[in-house]
Amino acid sequence: INIYLNSWLKQELGKSIVVMPNVKVVSDFFVEYKPKITNVKLINRDIAGNAEILREKLKSLNDFSILVSNYNLSRLSPAISNVDRIVFVKFPFEPPSLISQLLYAQQLDNNFMNYALPKAIINFKNSLADIYDKTNEIWMLDSKLLIKDYGKIVRKSLKGFREIEEDKN
Repeated sequence: INIYLNSWLKQELGKSIVVMPNVKVVSDFFVEYKPKITNVKLINRDIAGNAEILREKLKSLNDFSILVSNYNLSRLSPAISNVDRIVFVKFPFEPPSLISQLLYAQQLDNNFMNYALPKAIINFKNSLADIYDKTNEIWMLDSKLLIKDYGKIVRKSLKGFREIEEDKN
């Protein structure tokens, strides 16, 4: 995914938000690829600051990409408006080490289907509710939603979206 994002960010101009699984992934990507991406202003949470500061920064930019974690998306969404696309890198599953995940694993026969998957669907729908009216396009790059059995459940739970296969050439 990082190689695809690097290539895409070098080609695409416009205003975009890239939603990554967690803060560490955002930080790692930013440190590795920021020097290589020169055509667009690449912003992460450390540079963005809070929503009020970010709103002022974005007013003066024509082309930017903000890298944000799933967790911080709702915190920064008040500053986001009129972006060209919002790209989710991975479906927002909670880490398996969370206390809630561990407790439900002990209580449920199938923790994934009875807790982790429904919780991730709710988390994703909450994220969509925060940003749906702020963009022209919402992308999901997680190919597991197409190749894993649980992907059918996720796709059925979302109305009004369509699947577009990426041309590999």
